[in-house]
Amino acid sequence: MTIRGIRSTNFPLLTTGLFLSLFIVFSNTVFPQTHSDSLSFNYKNSPLKSALNSLIHQHHIVVVYQDRHLKDKQTSARCSGCTTEEALDTLLAEHNLNWEKVGNQYIISTPDSKEEMYTIHGYVRDYISGESIPYANVFFMNTSTGGVTNQNGYFL
Repeated sequence: MTIRGIRSTNFPLLTTGLFLSLFIVFSNTVFPQTHSDSLSFNYKNSPLKSALNSLIHQHHIVVVYQDRHLKDKQTSARCSGCTTEEALDTLLAEHNLNWEKVGNQYIISTPDSKEEMYTIHGYVRDYISGESIPYANVFFMNTSTGGVTNQNGYFL
């Protein structure tokens, strides 16, 4: 059997090839791989979470955040013709939030909390005799902090 000059044994191969070609063409049209270089918005007393979600959906960008970082935060921000990075800077500036681009994702986080400083001091003594151990090395696990006891076994 021949269909318009095509043998029936080749017909499934041709239709599969045609289908794949059309799928590739339309998938690039329906699901764009790049986002717009220019963003514009004007928010007045809007929830920060809603503003970010609007950017995510309208401009097809991937933003990762924890709800607790955005909870109860309002934004009044304006941006015209800005990049994604400028838009995030504008939205997050007044809220003490940072963003970092990892691959094609923008990750929102709080600034690293400053390490608290502690002073640890004490004596190093022999377990059995209880005698002080002078000039012993003292190091704290998983840190680069340490020191040496004095002649009385005391460290600061």
